[in-house]
Amino acid sequence: MAESARNLSLLKTETELFADSKTAFEALETGRVLSGPGPALEEFLRTLPCVIYECALTGEVLSVSENITDLLGFECKDLVGRTTLWGKCIFPQDRDAFRRKINDLDQLSNVRLIHRLVTRSGFPIWVNHGIQKAMRNGNRVLRGCLLEVGENLTEPEPGQSAVERFVHKLGNHFTLLHVVLGSLRRVLPISRETDVLHETVDRTIELTRSFSQYSQKPTCWLESIDMIQLLEQASLRVKPILAEKGIALRSHWAESIESASVAGDPFLLEVAVGHILQNALEATSEGDAVTIEAWTEIDRAACPILYIRVRDTGTGIEEERVRQLWTPFFTTKDGHEGLGLNMAQRFVEMHGGFLQLGSEMGKGTEVAIALPARSKTRS
Repeated sequence: MAESARNLSLLKTETELFADSKTAFEALETGRVLSGPGPALEEFLRTLPCVIYECALTGEVLSVSENITDLLGFECKDLVGRTTLWGKCIFPQDRDAFRRKINDLDQLSNVRLIHRLVTRSGFPIWVNHGIQKAMRNGNRVLRGCLLEVGENLTEPEPGQSAVERFVHKLGNHFTLLHVVLGSLRRVLPISRETDVLHETVDRTIELTRSFSQYSQKPTCWLESIDMIQLLEQASLRVKPILAEKGIALRSHWAESIESASVAGDPFLLEVAVGHILQNALEATSEGDAVTIEAWTEIDRAACPILYIRVRDTGTGIEEERVRQLWTPFFTTKDGHEGLGLNMAQRFVEMHGGFLQLGSEMGKGTEVAIALPARSKTRS
């Protein structure tokens, strides 16, 4: 659904994006490159709503317009002549799609995609990215144009309410069917067929509930959330089950959290943390441990960032499956619908943050959340 919103934004900005980039690229064709343009061209580039750049086929940035600072917080000198930093600017979960698009340039003259970039502060922003092949001093180069997508994930998307109503009604019908089946089981002979039917209806009801929760929008947006209380509540929900399985739960909240605040919907953030803890619960067994900790750090722009990390010593996830985890309905567990991690990611991104996962077979899994925060005003 977020993709629909981005596509709508793309339709609104596509004409301006390519009109501006075409003019800028035509200016570049005259030989006045971005790394040292004349005053007139430099002033022209500042007026563009998009960032334009050139890079070698290896990814080394050759030149970039100065308004990259407005978009990402980096200065030109941070990027020009470097490949690693530019590669890190692509949000980790979008790098595969980005590489595929670059490979498409073997057959196409230009490509376009919408993806996330990581700012200097470490948070993702969505951009509309156009890339084309060109010649510079007899060498093939790539020329790109970046335009921030002004998307607000908290606003309803066209048709979304109809989908939500449909799922709600579908869930009501299956709930009624569940009641009828319960009555029939009391009067009919027990059979494998009725057991399978009852189990299927139960799972369908759970799926509709999960999807309804997945499409949830913020119901309240508080100026300040008590993050310690939120994390403790999420931990308490799984603590009894962990204890029953013989799994230790360790928690630590740094004192720095008390001096920072996060604005958002506490319900959605607690759901996000809850799904991550639930995944840790299901990946661990007796003798394992789950650790949840939270702290704040100050970024380069002197803004506080709240970090939440959940680690387990469970089975871990195979490397080739880690990337697939971000696909809705993909799951490695029988009887699961594959929405929990996606739901957590969605709700975290609604709050301007991001979620990352790392795992190693036989050693466990670590999930990290970063959320933009701000310092509390003291009275």
